Amino acid sequence: MGKLTLHEAMQIVLRDRPNKTDSTENVANEIIWRNLYKQKDGGDVFPDQIFLRARRYPKLFDVIDIKTVKLI
Repeated sequence: MGKLTLHEAMQIVLRDRPNKTDSTENVANEIIWRNLYKQKDGGDVFPDQIFLRARRYPKLFDVIDIKTVKLI
């Protein structure tokens, strides 16, 4: 399997969540724990990135609030 994009990693994590919804912090932590995505510089993803990426892909994610995202 090739490298995942951040929004692909988010989809994988949110599919397993009740109501396909979770906090940006939990999504980021799960992505780090499962080693699904790294930034270009090799750093870990952070919760603000989850929020910003969800806003960038409104066909994939609902932004419930600044700290909560849902997979559509």
